[in-house]
Amino acid sequence: MPLARKFGVISAILIFGFAALAAAYWRVTTVNSNATVDTQRITHFGENVDRINIEFLDMRRLEKDFIINQDLSVLDGHAKLLNGIEAGIAEILADAPTTEVKKQLDDMSEYLALYKGSFNEM
Repeated sequence: MPLARKFGVISAILIFGFAALAAAYWRVTTVNSNATVDTQRITHFGENVDRINIEFLDMRRLEKDFIINQDLSVLDGHAKLLNGIEAGIAEILADAPTTEVKKQLDDMSEYLALYKGSFNEM
């Protein structure tokens, strides 16, 4: 095999190798970018769920304080927490990760509306 042909084959192998390496690097970068975005969405979703749970527990504590002490001053805090929970649910519903989560949040929103109505009657 003449030297020029050997050089051509080696050059083609190198070019093909670098092209394959570049394609693999591009794919890894794309997957990493998508994973970062997904992780941020999951983290944001988890933080919202945690915030809603904490606000719900605080709201129930104020409800119990109101029932036991008949202290009207806790109602403002209770209303703020209830509004915060409703806003948190609406925020998650705007970008629900799955249809199952959306369904559960819709149910939760309905239960919260029932709770709000019964608490207001009380």
